[in-house]
Amino acid sequence: MLFFVVMGEAVTTNTYRTRLGEVVVIDNRLAEGPNLSSRAVGRCHGMYVAADVSNPAVFNLVFTEGEFNGSFRSSGATGVFRLARGYARMRTYSDDLETGISV
Repeated sequence: MLFFVVMGEAVTTNTYRTRLGEVVVIDNRLAEGPNLSSRAVGRCHGMYVAADVSNPAVFNLVFTEGEFNGSFRSSGATGVFRLARGYARMRTYSDDLETGISV
């Protein structure tokens, strides 16, 4: 299940297809694969700002199942991610505008 809450937006946000100026807080299911039936392995908490086409984002990944169970990826990190550095690339596999579900 996908949860997101719009926390704020510019007066002109609705006039842009990209939702420019929107600030969104998320709490998303983290899964093994891109299918809705994929096994949940944790949660993705964070926020993003529609500042340009790249949408800068900050997320914490909390693993509750699988290989990384008990690990927490954030600026401090725990478990196998302790002292980890780097970045992640995300991509959208599918969008269903009717249901609001994105994978």
